[in-house]
Formats: sequence, C-alpha cells, structure tokens
Amino acid sequence: MDLFVLIDLERSVKTGVTHYWRAHRKGYTTDPKEAGIYTEEEAVKAVESDIDGTTVKIEIEKFARLLV
Repeated sequence: MDLFVLIDLERSVKTGVTHYWRAHRKGYTTDPKEAGIYTEEEAVKAVESDIDGTTVKIEIEKFARLLV
C-alpha cells in the first residue's frame, strides 16, 4: 500500500517554512515528525478537494529521504 504525506504549498510559500497536514486532516504542522500519513485514496481525495489547489501529496519513501 502506498502511503503519502500532504503539504500545503500556500502556507509553505507564504512563510518560507513547509507546512504539513496533520493526521485526520486536523490542521497543519511545520514539524515533519507530526505530519499525518495518508493512504493513496485519502491523499488523492484531499488534493482534489482543496479549493485553492495548493495541496500536494508526496510518497512517504521520498518524504523520508528528504529528511535525511
């Protein structure tokens, strides 16, 4: 099963700090350790339902490599 982290580009660009969606779509965090992990179905639904179109999904494996 593919898993994803969601990033809010609007908040990230405005502040210069990456903003991740928390688990269960309960707000945002700038701490990558607090980022929610979403199934592909959940991630696609979140991206497609974002009114501003500024949410992106990133595979958990790629996300983990970026943190090293």
